[in-house]
Amino acid sequence: MLDVFGIAPERWVKDARIVGDQRVAGIDVVHGTARIDAERFFVDVARFARVLTSLRFTEIAGLPEVIGRKLRAALVRLVTGHG
Repeated sequence: MLDVFGIAPERWVKDARIVGDQRVAGIDVVHGTARIDAERFFVDVARFARVLTSLRFTEIAGLPEVIGRKLRAALVRLVTGHG
């Protein structure tokens, strides 16, 4: 459903695995864990910014209209500690 906005969380997931089962508030749940691919996440964020810009939402809300390659790389370094 989010694909219409250029967002696909399944692209961000790395090393997903199930680590166990739990009972939370009387409900059986499966506990999973995964890493996030920051580069892919910020590529989707940039796509979403383009969608919002085409709808003039960024202008109205005062948000950045473009998240270019250099900014994405800086954001990835910021959240991953690489660089």
